[in-house]
Amino acid sequence: MSEHAGTHADAPCHFGYEGDMASIPPERFMGRAAVIRLDVMEVGSEHIKAWEAQHGEIQTGDIVLFGMGWEDRFFEGSETWPGLTVDAAKYLVTKGVKGVGVDVAVVDTCTDQENQVHQTLLPEGIVIYENLRNLKELPPFVYFIALPLMLEGGTGMPVRAVALI
Repeated sequence: MSEHAGTHADAPCHFGYEGDMASIPPERFMGRAAVIRLDVMEVGSEHIKAWEAQHGEIQTGDIVLFGMGWEDRFFEGSETWPGLTVDAAKYLVTKGVKGVGVDVAVVDTCTDQENQVHQTLLPEGIVIYENLRNLKELPPFVYFIALPLMLEGGTGMPVRAVALI
């Protein structure tokens, strides 16, 4: 089984930082989640701030889930896909979030060949969730749970993501 197949979480060691799946406390994989749905190719901090102005502040310890309408597409052979900008990732770091998820296979935009969003979030201990599904069904705030197997040395792990409404 691939550690990064289907809906999965990335641990910091996925990009060489300290922290494998077994070292991340279970409470980091659950909590209040902000669900931000956007129809853009590059999510910037301005999109997040506009969402907060309408729905309420993202708080320290929140998980932020981005639905960009790609959950049923899985790239479709495309060489383009949406993702977060480094600016958005840095903003989420300043907010003190503990997780960031997307409905795409990669949190970075297709133009980011250096995976700068991974490189911004993972060293801060922020868990990344990729290939999320059914975000279009969710209200702006939910309780999110996505527990992985606690694999020693694991750089990532498939999760069963659940939102409680």
